[in-house]
Amino acid sequence: MKIVIIGAGPAGVSVAETIRTYDHASKIVMLSSEPYLPYSPPAMADHFINGSNLHLWRGKDWPKQTGVSYRKGVIVRHIQPDAHRLQLDNGKTMKYDRLVIATGSRLYAPVEDQKCPACTISNP
Repeated sequence: MKIVIIGAGPAGVSVAETIRTYDHASKIVMLSSEPYLPYSPPAMADHFINGSNLHLWRGKDWPKQTGVSYRKGVIVRHIQPDAHRLQLDNGKTMKYDRLVIATGSRLYAPVEDQKCPACTISNP
């Protein structure tokens, strides 16, 4: 079985590790739009403030240790669920038997202009 996980954040990594705990035979492919190995976004503040590497909560060899084919810098443009196929930004397609979408979210914290005149963010 080929399992594709879109997203390499904490949710995607947890899914891969859980699958591997119970299934040693399936091929697991993890796709990340970012050019980095999995990291913890909440821990990035410590990294920028004091240089901590806690955001790298998995080693560089994590994909090999876990048996995951990790593909960084890959953007999924379309999901074709009936065909069990993904369309990638480079025009290629990828088949899958099972698909996990673990892309996370984007933080949106509106700042009112009158409270933060120096901010460049304004309410839509």
